Amino acid sequence: WIVVDLQGTYTLNRVEIDWEAAAGAVYEVQVSMDGETYTTVAAVNDGKASENRVISFEPTEAAYLKINCTKKVSNRYGYSIWELRAFKAAQVDKGTLAEAIDAAKAIEEEGHTTDSWTALQDALAAAETIMTDEGATQEQVDQAASALQSAMDALQVKASASALNALRNMVDKAIALGSDDAALNEAITNAQAVLAKEAPTVTEVVTALLDLSEAMQAL
Repeated sequence: WIVVDLQGTYTLNRVEIDWEAAAGAVYEVQVSMDGETYTTVAAVNDGKASENRVISFEPTEAAYLKINCTKKVSNRYGYSIWELRAFKAAQVDKGTLAEAIDAAKAIEEEGHTTDSWTALQDALAAAETIMTDEGATQEQVDQAASALQSAMDALQVKASASALNALRNMVDKAIALGSDDAALNEAITNAQAVLAKEAPTVTEVVTALLDLSEAMQAL
């Protein structure tokens, strides 16, 4: 085995080993805070004696690094390491994600459509999972924040009762015209489809109103 005193405490997540021709094939990467008790963070046992090996593991605090070779080798040189490199885990910034989570939690369900609200809650749950994951990468954090912001932007407001009544009145007036105009009848059909929905959005109702109005004016 070989032990390296890191001369400080670091959060490691990767080790690279340049082996000589007598490369290790079965060994453990271990870390310790006191140089006495070691914890195995990665084990190599795939039978491949690669001369250059990159070993990644979950970010772990360490003051000492140990390569513990666990299988006797047949050559007379034993294990031979040219160079051993340890890498600090990149610091992950979760500030934007935390702000997005707080903003999402501040939104009230009332007044929003069921589908868009459900999508927001799913994105929020996923974001909170990443927020508490100490091993999450910056890319995962950024993606979760972006997805949550998109879900908030996509929230749809339910149309009010007065808006729905206005659309119903407009549909009744259009039908009362008794016209066989194709554009008008298409606008009537589309408006009726909106009214048939359980919770149409403001955008859907306004669009239907405008389409009906334009079709009636064009007669």
